Amino acid sequence: MANRPLTAWLLSIVIAMGVCLPAPALASDMPQGGAAAQDRASAQESSSSESGLSVDVARDGRLLAGTASGVELPADDDDPSLPDGASSGACGEDATWAFDASTRTLTISGTGSVSDNSGWLQNAYLIKGVVVEEGITAIGPRIFELGTFTSVSLPDTLTSLGDGAFSGCAALTSIELSDSVRTVGAQAFSDCVSLKEATLSSALTSLGARAFMDCTSLESITELGEISEIKDSTFSGCLALESVSIPSSVTKIGSGAFRRCESAFAGGIIFPAALSEIGNSAFQGCSEVSSIEFTGSAPLISSSAFTQVTARAIFPVGNSTWGESARKNYGGDLTWYVRRADGSVALATKGAEYEVVDLSAGASKETTYLKNNSGYAYRIVVAKAGAVRFDYTWTLPCGHNYFAVSIVNSKGEEVAADSVYHSYVQKDCTLSRTVNLEPGEYRIEVTYRAGHQGKEGSFTALYTADAPYSDVPEGSWYHDAVLEVSAMGLMTGYGDGTFGPSDSLTRAQAATILWRYFQPTASKNYNAQAATNRTKMADVESGCFYTEAANWAVENGVIHGVEKDGELCFDPDASIPREQLCVMIANAAHELCGRGVEGSDRAKLEAMPDAQSVPEWAADSIAWCLNDGVVNGVDESGTRYVEPASIVDRATMAQIMVNAIDAEALSR
Repeated sequence: MANRPLTAWLLSIVIAMGVCLPAPALASDMPQGGAAAQDRASAQESSSSESGLSVDVARDGRLLAGTASGVELPADDDDPSLPDGASSGACGEDATWAFDASTRTLTISGTGSVSDNSGWLQNAYLIKGVVVEEGITAIGPRIFELGTFTSVSLPDTLTSLGDGAFSGCAALTSIELSDSVRTVGAQAFSDCVSLKEATLSSALTSLGARAFMDCTSLESITELGEISEIKDSTFSGCLALESVSIPSSVTKIGSGAFRRCESAFAGGIIFPAALSEIGNSAFQGCSEVSSIEFTGSAPLISSSAFTQVTARAIFPVGNSTWGESARKNYGGDLTWYVRRADGSVALATKGAEYEVVDLSAGASKETTYLKNNSGYAYRIVVAKAGAVRFDYTWTLPCGHNYFAVSIVNSKGEEVAADSVYHSYVQKDCTLSRTVNLEPGEYRIEVTYRAGHQGKEGSFTALYTADAPYSDVPEGSWYHDAVLEVSAMGLMTGYGDGTFGPSDSLTRAQAATILWRYFQPTASKNYNAQAATNRTKMADVESGCFYTEAANWAVENGVIHGVEKDGELCFDPDASIPREQLCVMIANAAHELCGRGVEGSDRAKLEAMPDAQSVPEWAADSIAWCLNDGVVNGVDESGTRYVEPASIVDRATMAQIMVNAIDAEALSR
């Protein structure tokens, strides 16, 4: 027998609203036209106007059963008797139905498939519970669609649910399928707005499109079996869904599969290795997602798959399909990380996939770079907060060589980085850096590329946590300043563990320190070998550590040169006196920071005993430096002097730079 048309079902709901009529019989042969139909229509019109009840209509034209403004169900003490009609009948080739009026329970018995609901459909609103007994193997399409019952019991013999089998059952709160169920059809539970939990089957192989669409109260899905595809809009609109996992058998996730599942995947999404495709808007609006992890090769992903999702996305180490072209945002805001072989996670930097070697404080580790070997990583543990000095030494093959050093914390965040270039001329190279670090575990990631393939080179890493420089003792007046400028990369040690705090500062060094402050990126990527002199000063050499700093200083008016033997010179190797350094810093502040230096108030300067020894060409600059706290004078027995001609040492330069930056006399 065929299912009764949907119009008959709607008519039964309308009849149910006639509060002046006795409860109609559960029968399949109720009159459908003539005087009886006219009487029912009149009764409906009268009842509807008196009760003020209205019928809610879903977006596809169906009635939403069980809603507050929809059908009023009979109360428990209403008379459920069926004086004139049948209370049982056939509902399949070998299946029967029976209705218990006292409990308002519909029971399905027999074997095989339930394929016909016409026997109870017209008066289905009376049913409060459904029991499907053992022996039934299938429930056909839309058999219980729009049912008003609150509970259903399904047998262990059940193997399949047809399309829309329980669609629109608005009062149903839970569903449990046995492990025999292999197929659940399209829209099987769609619009079950009160459904909170669903236990499916470990044997499930097919879950239809929109199966749980707009189940707005659904909180958890247990067991998705061995399905190979989560189809289009399967869980779309499940606003409360929290607990769900994607089976390892899934190869495709369809368009809108989890769209608007706002609460889902708060603990993260783990995609199986077999996944090959993610469709349009599959996870759009999943705002609680914090992490997305792929365990296999890069699938085909729609550009809108993760719209409105902000999360870190993780891919497996050593998988060549996850190149930069595969790591996109896909409509959301994804930050990419790599899952390494040891289980740890790091930002997807060039060194993130390398083998990790433990390195203890104070120890050095040498590694050899062979052909096609592009990098190494070291794991270090910092026991206490403070400055950590890193010393790197290269023995290079011939050819142009590039190194990149990155320090990454346990969260995968890069806390320091250096890019270094050396030409074949400089075969033995060193680099020292000091970084302020909090206690914890870090990775030093080192990448290497040689211009001439097939050559070998070596790299040695050393870090010291307690005493970054052997000649910068704790408690010294310059200790903190030296560590700070080292951490900023403005000044570095000599590579032998010393800083040289009392060594004289040269004009070339002063220019280089200021250049590093104002041009941090250019200075880190500086290729000295390629640098040429553009200053028009004959004593500036090309290819030196300071060449580009000299170009920058002259081009920006930081240095105007000094006259020697009637010729304007840079004088790079000359030790710099305090008066020249003040002019250099004041010029930088004026030209690059817009600070007013000319005509500075000289009251503070003139209060110093040796103010008369300041040359006029330096007076405004020194006055400005004093007023802004860049320099504070030299203390001698409690009296401060300008000492304009005294030579600046490296410790003093460190303190002056910290003063200028902290006072915002210099800004970038």
